[in-house]
Amino acid sequence: MPDPAQDPDGDQAGLVTAWMRVVAATAYVPRSSTEVRTLLTALLGRLTDTLAVAEPDTSVGLRTGELMVEGALTGESTLEGSLGVLADGLTDAGYGARPVARLLASVSAGYAAALRKRTLAQQENMKLALLTAKQRAERDRRATESRFREVFDAAAVGIAITELDGTFVETNPALATILGRPTEDLRQRTLVEFIADDDEPPLVVGEADRRRVIRPGGDTAWVYLTTSMLRDDNGVARYRVTMVQDLSEIQLLGNQLSHQSLHDALTGLPNRMHFESRLEAMHAQMPPERLLTLLCLDLDAFALVNTTYGHSTGDRVLRTVANRLTAAVSAKKALVARIGGDEFAVLIAHESPPPPVSTLVSALEAELSEPDYDGGGVGLAVSATTGAVRCTKAEMSATEMFRAADAALRHARSLGKHQWTEFDAHADRAARKLGTLATGLPAAWENGELRIAYQPVVRLADLTPVRVRALAHLTADRDAAELAELTGLSVPLGPWLLTRSAEHLDRWLARFEPVVDEDEAVHRVLLSPTQSADADLSATVNAVLGATCAAPGSLEIGLDTAAVLGCRGDAQDNLRTLSDIGVITAVHGFTGGPREVAMVERFGVRTVILSDPFEGWRPDWLPREAVPVRATVELIAALRSAGASVGVLGVRDHAEATWWAAQGVRTAEGPAFGRPAGWTTSPPRAGEPPTTAHRQLSDRPPHAAARYCRMRDVDESDPARRQRLTNAAAGALAAMRAGEDDGALDRVAAAVRSTPNSHVDARELMLLLFHECSAMVSALGSGGTTPVKMQVYDDDGHEVPIDEADPPVRTAVRTLLAQVHGDTDGAKAQIEIALTNAAPEEMATLMVQALRWTLRLSEECVSRGLAVPSWVREE
Repeated sequence: MPDPAQDPDGDQAGLVTAWMRVVAATAYVPRSSTEVRTLLTALLGRLTDTLAVAEPDTSVGLRTGELMVEGALTGESTLEGSLGVLADGLTDAGYGARPVARLLASVSAGYAAALRKRTLAQQENMKLALLTAKQRAERDRRATESRFREVFDAAAVGIAITELDGTFVETNPALATILGRPTEDLRQRTLVEFIADDDEPPLVVGEADRRRVIRPGGDTAWVYLTTSMLRDDNGVARYRVTMVQDLSEIQLLGNQLSHQSLHDALTGLPNRMHFESRLEAMHAQMPPERLLTLLCLDLDAFALVNTTYGHSTGDRVLRTVANRLTAAVSAKKALVARIGGDEFAVLIAHESPPPPVSTLVSALEAELSEPDYDGGGVGLAVSATTGAVRCTKAEMSATEMFRAADAALRHARSLGKHQWTEFDAHADRAARKLGTLATGLPAAWENGELRIAYQPVVRLADLTPVRVRALAHLTADRDAAELAELTGLSVPLGPWLLTRSAEHLDRWLARFEPVVDEDEAVHRVLLSPTQSADADLSATVNAVLGATCAAPGSLEIGLDTAAVLGCRGDAQDNLRTLSDIGVITAVHGFTGGPREVAMVERFGVRTVILSDPFEGWRPDWLPREAVPVRATVELIAALRSAGASVGVLGVRDHAEATWWAAQGVRTAEGPAFGRPAGWTTSPPRAGEPPTTAHRQLSDRPPHAAARYCRMRDVDESDPARRQRLTNAAAGALAAMRAGEDDGALDRVAAAVRSTPNSHVDARELMLLLFHECSAMVSALGSGGTTPVKMQVYDDDGHEVPIDEADPPVRTAVRTLLAQVHGDTDGAKAQIEIALTNAAPEEMATLMVQALRWTLRLSEECVSRGLAVPSWVREE
């Protein structure tokens, strides 16, 4: 038995630490240092325990070696280092050299045996893994081949695997179906043999292309081809794979969809989109000298057919119309289309001089007028309203031509049913100008460009303002009521006008109460036809009266006569309700028919505002025995006998106001009493100067309007002044002859502004021009005894009706007419009204009109050998 060590366990911790250093330096152990220390301490304890007995157990060493392998202490030199550390440490601890050597030899043997066993186990596992992978790969290969075969055979798309030269190697049933041949017939053949077009380029790998293939019997079908390459492991191309998709059904569906998108499903005619495309094509192909005629037709009362007999009958009528229109132009190079619900278009490209448009329209109407009978014996026929345009390709573009025909149709609709009109460029310009303003009204309202303006209403007996009429005005001094009536804005505009204008009601009460009669209104609002029929009108008026706490009798509301008489909406109920509330009721647009007079008496209307019975003519210039004058006088008397007060609009000057007053008319509005003005300030306090609006609407002394007729004449004793104005007029005429309108205005402005009496000089200069125009008219006609026809032209040189001309031009017409008829005071009044109220640009227009007329009349007089003053004549 060896001698025991003095303290074999004393340096055990140091030995473990030394062993840990060897392990850390020679092996990677996936454990923490604490776990490694615990393992090494346990292993060292095993060794020291067996060394403590007389005969050490070598099985302990064998197990220790196994535990080292299991603990991953298997670095390349871990065993060698561990044995060295243990040999030195155990010997130093007092254990015998021979027992230590024998024990460490058993550790080495156990280590080697465990390491060999682990290696064999790893090799076995790898062998099993490789075998499993091989079996799985084989299984996957068979599954892949099975899936490929299933997809290949069941695919709806044709698949062809070919040699590089295109010879079929394998084809699926879908390809045989697409080509219309059995699979056996495709062997040893190429896909190129079935391509219909021989000149088609070869298919490009990776790109798709549409081709036509030949089927048995010579039929062809569109297919979609895509080609790719099959390569071996070295990347060398071995086969081609071509996918063939049958496009026959898609092509058929596409054709159907294309036809449906371009044609009307009910009638089979081209629709609007297709018609516009064909119109552009035919327009572009027309020779420059050939004419195109485009007719747009709108069936009259077609909705009545639908509501009476049902939509199926309406559809039958539409098909009949389509067939008859097509038959009517079948002998011509023409196109018929359905461009809307009950709207059709007929385009004719004329190859020879065409018949009049009226002949074409009559032929189409004759075709449509023949009744069409259904199985039940009901015969239906429709008429159409037609708009037409005829032009060459140089005169209008295709788009403009379509728009022009539609504009002509819209104008024809305004004339009634079964009417037709040909495109009128002048009427179209006026309609587009009005349409631009009307469609821009919502934006103008939103942007704050709509304001309340007030038109003075004068009592004709003493020419004293007694109330104002509220108007919705644009910033361009345009009444918005007519524009709003063209759109849906008229309905909300009515309550807005009533509510906003009522904010100033207390001011008008304070201003007019001293001069108005008892129970007389001070605030007037005239409503459009749509506003008159509004079901919420009474509620709006009640709300306004409640908010202002004003007496109902201070408010006068005028309803449209035609709306009330025609029972439009709630117009009649509104008239009754307003009267019951206590509001002063009025009707405007009154033409004086027996039914209208009876309506006034029936509803107890307080005020009747006459529509112009003279169509723009001055009543004071007409003979007393003229039929319109006698009818108007009798109408006024009848209305007064019914208890109604009579008012008129558009009074031009004092002379016209005096005439209306003599007939018994109570109130009047018009240029003679001032233009509509906005209210932007509160009423002036005592001692403060009134603003422009206050001065315009302030109380006037009796016969205040007569100031327009008491103007200073040019002092004929001042020849220098007369010569200066004549020279200015001659220079302006010379500039006008040269086409320099601005230069003419500059000459006039220079002559007028150079004197302190510029206002009087401007008036007298225009009177000088109008006086010479009147003299030349008399010379050309019969001394002024024959009615004079005035021609007014727009900026493009086209003649326009006087009523559609701009306000300055209308003023020029009235001034010249007054001069021609010897009413010099009336002419002066017109010019003075313009100078007082017109904007500078309006005065410039008035001056240009006077100069143009002077030039044209002088040229006509010279051509006839009539005398013309030297300053007017071109030298």
